[in-house]
Amino acid sequence: MTDTISLSLIVPAYNVQDYIRASIVAIATQMRPCHELIVIDDGSSDSTLAELRRLQQEFEHLRITIFEQSNQGVAAARNQGLALARGDYIAFVDSDDILLPASLDALDDVIRQARPDVIACDLQFWYPQRESKNKRITTAFAPHVLTTSKDEILNTYFDECHMFVWSKIFRREIYLRQTAPVFPQGRVYEDVTALPQLLDSCDNLYYLPHCIINYRQRDGSISKTSSVKSFRELSTALLPARRHFAESGLNAGSRLYFDVALCHVFIGIVKDTYNLPLLQGRRLRKEIRATLLGALFHPWQDVLAAMPLPRDSQGGRDAAAAQERSEFRKKQARQLRQVLGGSIAFDVKQTVSRTVRAWRNKLRMGLGRAAVS
Repeated sequence: MTDTISLSLIVPAYNVQDYIRASIVAIATQMRPCHELIVIDDGSSDSTLAELRRLQQEFEHLRITIFEQSNQGVAAARNQGLALARGDYIAFVDSDDILLPASLDALDDVIRQARPDVIACDLQFWYPQRESKNKRITTAFAPHVLTTSKDEILNTYFDECHMFVWSKIFRREIYLRQTAPVFPQGRVYEDVTALPQLLDSCDNLYYLPHCIINYRQRDGSISKTSSVKSFRELSTALLPARRHFAESGLNAGSRLYFDVALCHVFIGIVKDTYNLPLLQGRRLRKEIRATLLGALFHPWQDVLAAMPLPRDSQGGRDAAAAQERSEFRKKQARQLRQVLGGSIAFDVKQTVSRTVRAWRNKLRMGLGRAAVS
């Protein structure tokens, strides 16, 4: 086994006994001697750790490390993985997702040929029970090109808001440049906080138009959980980056794109808060509105006016994809204008929509239980 490690794969794992085997097998069957896999068991109380030990034995010819720690959250698990990693590059994989075939070979090719600071990849929203809903997510970077403009890297990221650390493969040196801990511990949406500053440390980016991850969509995951705590943490996740860019002298154009990212996060939270009890949801919407308005670099009216405008560069996007993106931003701008303008019609529509959806889900679950019995 070679002493040189080109790529470290880090998997934080907590109570994923139903998913961990498929996730690890998808990685292990692609690994070569120049790869290492580090799995951080974050105090699982189910059979996750036992399954990991079995997998380690099955693939004993590979460089696989399993690290046990008390339950501290995914951010702490990611930080521990970084501390153990020895590879030139770092790839994260969530323990319920699937690394798609040929991904490691594709990454190795880019690393050998270009050695970029970061590799951006495609991903797929994956619905295992209804794969007709699967959707591939691409980016506007030019494919198979080394982008060397810092503004282009940040502006594209802020415009698209692909805030998943596992869709960006950074050189380990980029992580080492950050103030420790890289991922804020004790919080969820830790990658939303960390990614802007990681990208700001990169001098170049290579876009590999390869779909790297099947991003499992399931009830009970962090991104599907409706709670005041999770909404509050998401609404403040970009504030450290806002302080960083205020101090670093981010140019006016990039500040506008950063504001677009803030608005994107805000409208997503607002719509999800209608899953909360009526008064609790209203109080939280008022709170996160104040958070947004206090964080924007520009007046919100200027940001909404800019959101639907086409990007100067559409890089890797064809005309249809660019049009779809424009329509999405128009819809977001319209909804934001309604929310920030205090539209009663928007409030009523969202309340009715979420109530109907909740009743449909209850009915579906009831029918499912009846069919089983």
